[in-house]
Amino acid sequence: MLNIIIFLIGILGVALVSYGAWLILPACGFITAGCIFIMWSYFASKMIANSQQIESKEG
Repeated sequence: MLNIIIFLIGILGVALVSYGAWLILPACGFITAGCIFIMWSYFASKMIANSQQIESKEG
């Protein structure tokens, strides 16, 4: 349950940051959202890779 809440708060945060940047300049909102999603993807894949390394060392 806590993971779902954290995920939803993260999505809401991305949307608010992107919308705030879009109010300044529409292109800036899309660039901000894209950068945030790229960072999110990088950190998620890094976390998955680290968890697989830990599992392979244990087994």
